[in-house]
Amino acid sequence: MKPKFSKTVNAMLYSSFARMLPSVNQISKHYNIDTQNAKVLFVPFADEENKYYIALCKQALCLAGIQKSNINTLSSHTHKNGKFDIIFVSGGNVCRLKDKLEQIDWFEEIKSRVISGTLYIGDSAGAVLLGKTIEHTLEYEPYSKELSSYDGLSIIDKGVVVHFSKVRFSGEKKRVIKVKDCYLAHVRQTKFLGKNNFITVKNNQAILLKNGKLKNIFFSYGKIKKSVLAESSKYHKKDTK
Repeated sequence: MKPKFSKTVNAMLYSSFARMLPSVNQISKHYNIDTQNAKVLFVPFADEENKYYIALCKQALCLAGIQKSNINTLSSHTHKNGKFDIIFVSGGNVCRLKDKLEQIDWFEEIKSRVISGTLYIGDSAGAVLLGKTIEHTLEYEPYSKELSSYDGLSIIDKGVVVHFSKVRFSGEKKRVIKVKDCYLAHVRQTKFLGKNNFITVKNNQAILLKNGKLKNIFFSYGKIKKSVLAESSKYHKKDTK
């Protein structure tokens, strides 16, 4: 059973946007957005201390045609009258993400903007937040405090499980055991959500929502790795996660 969502919703779901560099041109390809002039609201709260990861996400947005000066990072001082063409929600701990958004009174604001047609790009935790619940992530990524509600934005009427793949970008044999553990944890997440009550996003997959329809795009891991290494070298640091 396919997930249901409003025809006004425009969204892109990734397990790792910064590593999916070959797909960043999908923004202008599939959505009526002038990337050269588009204003982006960047939401870093899921892992805002990870400056390197955030820098890679912003670099990927720039590669998609976004001007660096048009990327605005959300904070408690960001006025709700601000107009944005894209809301980019980066990855990390989704419970922390929701908690911070509610603290600064932006959780419902983001939901309202997405329902009104603002393009939402969800990266890992950002993709999970788009679903109806985030509770299935607690075992894999526990949070330091209990939330009053584990409801997601409910733009999609199913839970979203990200990184759903036995294959990682590195392809290193020494990571096989860790990869297997991650995979099994995500299988448990799907069982928690229940049959036909979830969608999965693989590491080499982008899910596009537009006009009430869903489109899946897949890329080869070899192509992804090559692009990531090329961009990571600009920061004088290899991406080995």
